[in-house]
Amino acid sequence: MTNVKMIYKFLDEFSGGIETFMASTNDSLKLEAQEILIEKIAVDTVIVSYYYNENGNSGIHFSVQVQFDFLNKTATVITLQNEASLLRIYETSTGKVDEALQKNLNSFVSLLLRNLKSGFYK
Repeated sequence: MTNVKMIYKFLDEFSGGIETFMASTNDSLKLEAQEILIEKIAVDTVIVSYYYNENGNSGIHFSVQVQFDFLNKTATVITLQNEASLLRIYETSTGKVDEALQKNLNSFVSLLLRNLKSGFYK
């Protein structure tokens, strides 16, 4: 299964149905067990944040902006921000998509969500 389908599948499972969540009046969904926050920012886009909690300190480990294609049941990572950097798939000067970066971000987020689902990061 491709990464864009895996991202959609995991977010669908985490949210209890991503299309239902996106159509609801709720603006956010906090999943305590996985320490994930899903926030709607557009009709087809969410920000997914994963929080860490170590030694009494907590903060955002990473935050990704994900855009859905509900017809094809896919989800594409648009940005990824961690403690050190912000990566955008769109070149700000040209407006073109950096396809290699997009592929890498989709792969990374797919693996990360898989690990969160399996409890690796608990």
